[in-house]
Amino acid sequence: MSGNHGEIMVIEVPMAEGDPLGATPDRQLVIIQIQTNTLADGKLLVGDKILSVNNRAPKNMREFYHLLNVAAREQDKAILRIQRDANKAKELDAYNLIPADRARYIQRRAGFLYKLVSITYQKGQKLGLSIKQRRNHVLVSSAKPNTLSARVFEVMDQILDIDGQPVTDTGVTENAIKEGFRQRQFFTAIIARPTTAEAKQQVEEELNRRSRTQQQQAVPEEAPSVRMAKDVHEIVKREIERLNANKAFQEESIVAKPGTKHPKRPNINERPQELQIASDIKDESGLVHIGLIHSRPTQAN
Repeated sequence: MSGNHGEIMVIEVPMAEGDPLGATPDRQLVIIQIQTNTLADGKLLVGDKILSVNNRAPKNMREFYHLLNVAAREQDKAILRIQRDANKAKELDAYNLIPADRARYIQRRAGFLYKLVSITYQKGQKLGLSIKQRRNHVLVSSAKPNTLSARVFEVMDQILDIDGQPVTDTGVTENAIKEGFRQRQFFTAIIARPTTAEAKQQVEEELNRRSRTQQQQAVPEEAPSVRMAKDVHEIVKREIERLNANKAFQEESIVAKPGTKHPKRPNINERPQELQIASDIKDESGLVHIGLIHSRPTQAN
């Protein structure tokens, strides 16, 4: 019989009181490890989900072990009803190969296969790996055929670490790969590979989403001096209108025109003078005179 997430099976395990089953479940009662030469070896698989023990459904790991002891004591066997998911078994098998000191950095997500991969440098062979950064994810965007990467990586793989160093941007990832090749002629990586339709769609949307840098380059920022603020624009407009209304005001150029007999020369006056600038305050009687400010060059100690 098949369920929504795998096949429903019934497994009979002969056992005497005190015999260990040899299978370790997680909090969701999914088998994550099986010891060799035990009762579970050859009967249960990594990824099997325990549904019931002798027709009684355990709520947690403690109750699961309790039901096993009762079954061994009263019936000399445990009849386990399980749900077997081939994809889950494959995922957990690969996950168990990841060293514990590197697995602790993995934040597992549903629909992803986590595995440890390795690439060894070969003279004349190109790496052929292209990666993109989306948020804090380093995603494989291309693994060219007939290259070292094509044997290991797939498009949409997320690279979680390189040689035990967690990576969240392309620069760090590329440097870590180069360092691995330089020092040991190989590098290892922990990857998260989407296996379900939902997970693949999620990563595909991430890859297709433009990065923040690309968005900024697509719409160049306007220089601060190009456009004035609205209130400043209104002040300048009013000042221009005031100057145009003043008939006595005439612009004079100090640049001599061709044919001028007595061209004007600029007069440089080093004495400071006060000039009142335009203001958006109509009643200027409230303005406070602050005097002249003389700046002196500072001397380095």
